[in-house]
Amino acid sequence: MRRGRTFRQRRRRADRLKKEAVGTTRGTPSLDQEWTDLRKWCKSQGMPRYKLSLAYFPTTFRGMMATKDIEPGEDLIRVPERLLVTASKIRHTLLARPNRSGTPSPPSRGLSEHQALAYWIYSESCLSNKSLWSSYIRSLPRDFESVPLYVLSGDRPSDELSCVADGPRWIAKHLPHSVLQRVVQQQRILFSDWSQTRKLLATIVVPQLTEWRRYVWAWLVVGTRCIHLGSPTSPTQQQQQSKSLSDSTILKPISCQDSIALAPVLDLLNHSHTAAVSTGFEPTTRQFVIKTHCRYAKGQEVFISYGPHDNHFMLAEYGFAIEYNPFQILELDYEMDAWILALKSNAPLSQAKAALTADAIDGLVNILKRHGLWGDFTLSPKDPEPSYRLLAALYLLLPVVQCGSTSHSSSNLWERWRRGENANYNSSSNASNMPEAAAQQWIRHICDGIVQKSNMMLEDVQIRQSACPQEFLFRCLGVIWHDTNQCARLWSTRR
Repeated sequence: MRRGRTFRQRRRRADRLKKEAVGTTRGTPSLDQEWTDLRKWCKSQGMPRYKLSLAYFPTTFRGMMATKDIEPGEDLIRVPERLLVTASKIRHTLLARPNRSGTPSPPSRGLSEHQALAYWIYSESCLSNKSLWSSYIRSLPRDFESVPLYVLSGDRPSDELSCVADGPRWIAKHLPHSVLQRVVQQQRILFSDWSQTRKLLATIVVPQLTEWRRYVWAWLVVGTRCIHLGSPTSPTQQQQQSKSLSDSTILKPISCQDSIALAPVLDLLNHSHTAAVSTGFEPTTRQFVIKTHCRYAKGQEVFISYGPHDNHFMLAEYGFAIEYNPFQILELDYEMDAWILALKSNAPLSQAKAALTADAIDGLVNILKRHGLWGDFTLSPKDPEPSYRLLAALYLLLPVVQCGSTSHSSSNLWERWRRGENANYNSSSNASNMPEAAAQQWIRHICDGIVQKSNMMLEDVQIRQSACPQEFLFRCLGVIWHDTNQCARLWSTRR
């Protein structure tokens, strides 16, 4: 039968809308038994139907694919309250368990949300198929080989990173300093959570925490896959907020004690900075809802946003890096610390005209700390000016270091500059007393060093990646060092 003009117009409009949809790569539907079991189990637990299915994609690997066209304003997924795993539910379950003396175990109230959720994942994984949540547990990643903490946490409980083997030692050496510092802090928190959980749950018969690697895996499941319900509120506040809830974008905790939760299926959605979604818990339907403001065509990957983070944060927290990340910056905290240390050891990186004492340098640094301006020194490839914090540090330190000004006069001029007053840095006949020119010279010198270092790192990473092409972590390191190199080159040549 010949189609009419109206049909052809509708078909052209549908084709145009598909081209405007987010994403361009079609996925290959997953045939994994774990996904089939999870989908059937969620349906039996009352989860509403959704236009999503697990699939594999060339760049993001496992993710969620649209099974039908999804229009802006549609719900991506709704997770019933009974399928949201929260700390309050876990604490209630632990309190109901008898201990060795046959009485309830009140110490479980001392578990933090992350500790409670990590222990729940650990204990359910120990039960294997006997667990009522076995379908969900089997859908979780079997390991986190692209997360630096998982690789460096070692085989035994410790508050320090383990770099004994060749692989972990190589990775620790090739991580950017900001990422390595974050991983060091994560290791301390991980070990603290392990120790506290073992102590608080010592009276519970089974299962005890005995397997360090299993606990590391469970701890990272929570860190990489939990959703945020919002800040805990009092019951009165929650009731008031529920009355005025007309938009699912408002986050509402399920309990006044809960701010995070684990949610089956929802945690399979990958991140994209272009995704626009509204999330929230609806008190009327008792469901956690994700609503999209983007259009997706059938076969395309559906995304949510984890937040406006740079690749250093993404790699440390989630184990991936994004090419052309619009939030990528160049951090100079390590370079600033090295410069200060060189000054204090009387071996500055730039030519100083007057020797400074370590106390004088510490005094200038303390001024910055008192004003909350020490640390977080950054450069952006999109911003023509350095960050305010970096300029504040350089404008205070460079006149003293390079021009021999007294700390008192430099701090007075800097204070006037900070308040937005006309600080006459040009009163001296020495042209190099201009902080703008000195700051630009310092930045170019530091960026030249970063370019050289990132060239070496990038070469090492590419050699390692060619030898182990399946290692996703090496690919992420390559993305990060490439971005670092490009940003440093941009600032080293900027005048």
